[in-house]
Formats: sequence, structure tokens, C-alpha cells
Amino acid sequence: MPVKFFFYTIFALILSCMFVAGCGRDDSADYEGVGKLVSERNRARMAKHAAKQRKTDAGTPVSEPVRVKAPSGKTLSGEGVKVVSLSSGKVLATGMAYLDEDGNIVTIRIKK
Repeated sequence: MPVKFFFYTIFALILSCMFVAGCGRDDSADYEGVGKLVSERNRARMAKHAAKQRKTDAGTPVSEPVRVKAPSGKTLSGEGVKVVSLSSGKVLATGMAYLDEDGNIVTIRIKK
């Protein structure tokens, strides 16, 4: 009986020390300004995404070139393109432009 009492007392003492040590510090000062930092980071990410979107919408290729064989036997490379309105800057359609080896457009297929 005294051995169990001794172990329970030691266990209770260790738990109370852990409780007192855990409640003694206030770490709120360590995290001051984190919300402002996160909001600034999100604004920067959104601005970067908008700049990238404007660059992509300006008619630059949106995919890697694809090599295909034309019925005439020539090798054509296909590139994804977007058709953009000059007045509003809105994307009207997307498509695939097929170019020959000289870089001339052979055909364009428009997709919605």
C-alpha cells in the first residue's frame, strides 16, 4: 500500500509541475503581426497570378509545341493559342495553330 501511494504522489507531482510550467508563459507576443504578413503574401501571390494571366491572355502559346504529320508528308508543329479581343482583352476562344518548318501557319483549329 505505501508503494502505490508513493508512486501516485510522484505522478501527481510531475503532472502538477507540467501544468504549472505550461501555463506560466504567454507566447502571444511571438506571433504578433503574422496576420499582416500573411495578407501581404496573399496580395503578392494574387498580383503575380494576375500578371501571368495577362501575359497568357495576350495571345502567347499556352502549351508546348506538338509535332504531327500532315497529309502532304510535311511535319507540322502545333501550338495552343488563345484568341483575345483587342478592345476588352477578353478571351474569345482557344485553339490549335499548326505551323510548318518555316514557321508559317498552315491551319488553325478553333475550340471553345
